[in-house]
Amino acid sequence: MTPPKILFVSYEFGPVVSGGVARVINGLCTALTGKVDFDIFLLQWRVEIDNFSGDLYRGGVDPHSYFTLYTDTVRALIDQHRYNVVHIMHAGEHTYEIVRCLRAAAVKVEIVFSLHSIMKYDRALRKASEQDLFHEEYLLKNSDHVHLLTETARPWVRAAYPDYRPAHDFHVIPNAIACPPARRPAWPRPPTRTVLSISRWSHGKGLEYVLDAIPHVLKAVPDAHFVLAGRKESSWENDVATYVRKIDAKIRQLAAHVTVFGWLDDAQKDQLCANAALVVMPSEMEYFPYAILEPAAEGIPIISSRIPGSLEILREGQDCLMYEPGDVLQLARHIVTLLGSPALGEQFARSAYQRVSTAFTWDRISDLYRDCYRRVLGTGIEGRQC
Repeated sequence: MTPPKILFVSYEFGPVVSGGVARVINGLCTALTGKVDFDIFLLQWRVEIDNFSGDLYRGGVDPHSYFTLYTDTVRALIDQHRYNVVHIMHAGEHTYEIVRCLRAAAVKVEIVFSLHSIMKYDRALRKASEQDLFHEEYLLKNSDHVHLLTETARPWVRAAYPDYRPAHDFHVIPNAIACPPARRPAWPRPPTRTVLSISRWSHGKGLEYVLDAIPHVLKAVPDAHFVLAGRKESSWENDVATYVRKIDAKIRQLAAHVTVFGWLDDAQKDQLCANAALVVMPSEMEYFPYAILEPAAEGIPIISSRIPGSLEILREGQDCLMYEPGDVLQLARHIVTLLGSPALGEQFARSAYQRVSTAFTWDRISDLYRDCYRRVLGTGIEGRQC
């Protein structure tokens, strides 16, 4: 069998981070080194051509910048480096155009599309634009292989796209995280009353429920303090500014008890995690959230909304506490419980760390990607005319 030679196409890589996909491609490419031959094409705006081109990272390092139109650049790179798999990491205008051009030219390459979320399924909550939905549907139906993060997502794809008939079965591979022995958490954690939530501020993230729980928590734990990190006013969803304004208004009423941070780099995130008594993951919809993987790897007790994406990572009552999404009183009770019982929190944190550091490390999950690419090539490369 021909060995895989992968070209990842992404809007995020290295220091260019705007969400969970950056964590995926950064962690994956580090772990894939030596396992499979790959390069990364990072889409970048070029003032010189008033359009997108990109940087090619050979083996994830040594970037070379291009200044030709991104679709032409990808075609030329495939010809030059003989990639046999193109892995599309996002649904967007430019990834759509890349796949459309490859199909129109009948380029003989297998296209893998990572469906990190299903915008059409989530549209009532996440408010995707019609253009976003068009791009997602095109990529779903015109890629040779589709990668999902969870088994739960299978029926969601079918519900959103009942007329979709995949050429091959879905490749289900979860997100992962690095858990090096040198960073193994130390217990017991320093005593603190800080409740941390790290998330993009956008519809469906559930931050309003954390804020609504605060008055109930303060009745039992007056010195509790809450930290909300990840505030920014732009995202791929529509009408994010409305959501941000709603959260800002709630925070103003609780100003003495809440600290807000913007988008964090890794050092800032690590510092906040080190000072947290527990982490709340309040989303109404997630697929395989880093908002759970990261605190679990840090050894922090977790309270999560009871959603499928969380239940595929942690076991309720063994690794964490869970509550029904939007149930402010249940969330408040769980926060009071863990703030009042550090030993119970440590028990959950140890169990969650053991699970994540065993089942969801990049060393293990990168093997699944490598095997996926081998299976992809085992189906044969067939250029198609769209």
